[in-house]
Amino acid sequence: MYEPIMNTEYIAFNVAEAREELNCLLSLLNGPQADELTEIGLRVSLAHAYHHINFAWNSRHTTRHQVENLQQSDFDKWRASPTDIDDWGYPGTLYL
Repeated sequence: MYEPIMNTEYIAFNVAEAREELNCLLSLLNGPQADELTEIGLRVSLAHAYHHINFAWNSRHTTRHQVENLQQSDFDKWRASPTDIDDWGYPGTLYL
């Protein structure tokens, strides 16, 4: 069975961006200013992380050229919630 080549460099970039956002959120939640987090702040932070996770999945088969010459239509498609993931498996399990 043919497996399309994945753009691991771009996937890694987006996962790192999502991780950075989530780490900042966790630092705030675990710090002395946790009570200052607003619902709007939480929404913005999680939306930013989701954006990069969605990008990582939806753009996984792109070429470097597509990434460097990003079109609005690709941006809109890549940022959308994935529609082709049915089963994430069991919590805490990574299927390779």
